[in-house]
Amino acid sequence: MKKTIFFNCFLFLFFLMTLSGCKKVLDYVKVHPNGVADQCRVEQLILLPNDYFGQDTVKFIYDDLGNPTNIIYPRWYGGDVAFRYDKAHRLRSYQRNTNAVGADLWHKYNYVNSTRIIDTIFKNAHGDLTAERPDSYAEIEIRKCELDAYGRIIKVSLADGTVLYTFEYDNRGNRIIPGTGMTSAAYTDKINIHQTNKVWMLIDYNYSVNQLGWEVAKFNKNDLPEIFNDNIAVFDAIYRKCVVVYSCK
Repeated sequence: MKKTIFFNCFLFLFFLMTLSGCKKVLDYVKVHPNGVADQCRVEQLILLPNDYFGQDTVKFIYDDLGNPTNIIYPRWYGGDVAFRYDKAHRLRSYQRNTNAVGADLWHKYNYVNSTRIIDTIFKNAHGDLTAERPDSYAEIEIRKCELDAYGRIIKVSLADGTVLYTFEYDNRGNRIIPGTGMTSAAYTDKINIHQTNKVWMLIDYNYSVNQLGWEVAKFNKNDLPEIFNDNIAVFDAIYRKCVVVYSCK
């Protein structure tokens, strides 16, 4: 039976901290593609009253396999998110700001091989959300995502070759982006919230093992994110302060 609690993944944190050597940390990440904290999952984001849209409780819905299927914003009309999967249980589509006729953003993923994913983004898309692709759209953007040996996206380019992002990971398994404040020293020894599910890592291009210190206002008693600071992107959306509620097996 599951019970709703604030992150209770002490065993995962303990295991990571007791690994001897950087290679073992990365090997552990490699054999846990769903995330080192995949025994716990995000159930709610409680947006605090100073949020632009007022207080709201964002609800996360999962299928029987633990894959997120929907993110529901009760007060923010049009802000809902939907996820669809292929027969191999890989993310097939990711739709933001959904409504009865489509979505503002519709990502369609094509898994070319173990080192490349094509992310086709349809903007202002119209059609059946369960379909492979929309019937119509205002704009289209095609991104080529290159993965390393650990399954992490390290480079994102447009169809014409323009490079949008390049990422490096240090020997602790954390994403480093020069000039952004994302340095090795900026990371805590706490577990990154993205490590609760591989989908969060994919949509945010964030596979870091640890959480950046300046993103979080408060960690819970198990040293994992409880309250995020203002204007921090969580799962491809930017909020003002929010409280995270989890459930664990």
